Amino acid sequence: MMSFELFFLFFAGLFGGALNSIAGGGSFITFPALIFVGIPPIMANATNTFASCAGYMSGAYAFRKEIAEHKGELPLIILISLIGGISGAWLLLQSGLLLNNVF
Repeated sequence: MMSFELFFLFFAGLFGGALNSIAGGGSFITFPALIFVGIPPIMANATNTFASCAGYMSGAYAFRKEIAEHKGELPLIILISLIGGISGAWLLLQSGLLLNNVF
C-alpha cells in the first residue's frame, strides 16, 4: 500500500472516529475511504464494522446504568439484533457471490 493511501486511511479513520464520538455516522467517512483505496466492498464492510466494534462496546459500557433500567426488554433486543446481524451477513455474502458470478 502506498504512503498516500496509508495517510488517507489514517486521517479518514481519525475523522470517522471523531464523528462517531460526537454524533455517530463515522462509517460515512471510513467505508468510502476504504473503497477509494481499492479494498473490495465486502472486505471494506467487514473491516469498517470490526473497527467500529470498540466504539460500540465503550458506548454500551458508558450507558450501562441506562441499559440496566431496561433489563426486561434486553433479551428481546439482543434476539432481534442477532437475527438482523445474521440476516445482514448472509445477504452481504449472497450479494457478493452474485456480483462475482455476474462480473
